[in-house]
Order: sequence, then structure tokens, then C-alpha cells
Amino acid sequence: MTQNEKFDKMLRNYCNRDVEAFEFKSKKNTVKFTSLVAACLVFVILLSILIVPELYPQNEFTLTASAASESELKYFTEKELNYFTVGSKEIIPEGVSFKISGENIKEIYAYSEKEYLALAISSWPREYNIVDINFRDKGESKIVDMPTLLIVPFEKDSNDELTIVRKSNKYVSHLKVIDELQTEGEKDITITSIPIDENRKFIYKDYSEKYNDRIIIEITYFDGTKETKSKEVTYKDGKIVF
Repeated sequence: MTQNEKFDKMLRNYCNRDVEAFEFKSKKNTVKFTSLVAACLVFVILLSILIVPELYPQNEFTLTASAASESELKYFTEKELNYFTVGSKEIIPEGVSFKISGENIKEIYAYSEKEYLALAISSWPREYNIVDINFRDKGESKIVDMPTLLIVPFEKDSNDELTIVRKSNKYVSHLKVIDELQTEGEKDITITSIPIDENRKFIYKDYSEKYNDRIIIEITYFDGTKETKSKEVTYKDGKIVF
């Protein structure tokens, strides 16, 4: 086909009514709009991350373990009964200290899974005062200048149910710490443990793997939600490992 024939065919096609005319349509600028929307979403997400936690503090706590100090271990002793005497020799047992830190904490329930750990509240911030369970039982009041934490020790009865311990000279493996006034702010509460055997006698340097245990911490927050964490306490080569 010659150039003239090609030109004639193009003109006929152009003038043919059956051929749809080409209409130019400009593309909408959607790229800029999409980018703007994406930027707004990023801004909203960042705003929620920075501001929402301030308005609604998150319920969370940390659980750390360390070797118990001598001052912490003294909470297992009584003036009338010296638990830590072997023969005529006074000894200091080894133990593990568990520090609980967090906000919005209303209640702490700590317990030894196999009951081979005796528990005691060993330290607390100065702004909290400990009220013994006997105060509540007798209906007595105690005037304090600061918020009050209530310590409730438990033991298992013959039916394997928890009952409140009435005597202070008994080892307990279940303990509740209750913030009755629901004070705001961060709390730092330390629970100390010492190893005990099946007869609830404390173990001193005669550690065995059969006494491996785990402490479990259940936290109840002001809004009623709960959170649980745990730490293993085991024995290897005559030493406590945690």
C-alpha cells in the first residue's frame, strides 16, 4: 500500500460515523489527596500514642527478683520465737525478694505454687502503713496520716481451702495486699520468701530440687481487670536460683 492509499484510508476512517471519536479526559490528581489522608492518619495515631496514655493510664506492673537482704529476712522472725537457730547457733537463711511495681494496683495476691516458699511483706514505701489483720478482726481503728495497705495472710485448711491465719508465728505461702483507699500513683511493694519443706520448717543449706517452686503474683486493678506474672525459684548445687 502506497503512502497516498494509507492517507486516503485514514481520512475515510476519520469521517466514518461508526468510529467513536476520541475524547480527552484529564486524570484527577488522586496522589496528593491520598498522601494527605495518609498523613492525617499518621498524625491521629501519634496523637493517640502520646495523649491517650496520659488521660487513661495503662494497667501494668513489673515483677523483679533478687537476693533477699538481712533486713528483709527479719520479717520472718519473732521476738518470742527464734526460727533461725540451729542448736545454739543463730543463722541467717537465704531468701528471694520479689519487687512489684506498677500503677492502678488495688490488690495483690501472691502465693507459692507448691507451698515450698514462705512469704512475708518485707518492705514498703513510707507513704503506706501496714494494718495487721488483727485490727480488722477486733474492730479497732488505727489513725494514720497516709493511705493504708491491708495485709491478709492465708493458709490451707484440711479441706485444702484458704483460711485467714490468726497466729502471727506461722509461715504462710498465700498473702494478700489490699489498698483499701484505692490510692493513685505508683506502688512499690516487696514480698520476701524463704524456702520451707513439707513440714513447714525452713530449709538451710540442705536444698533439693524436689523443693523447686514458683511464686505467682495476681494483680487486681482499680477497674477490676487482672494480670498475672510468675517467677521460678529452683535449687542447683546447693544454691538458690531465680
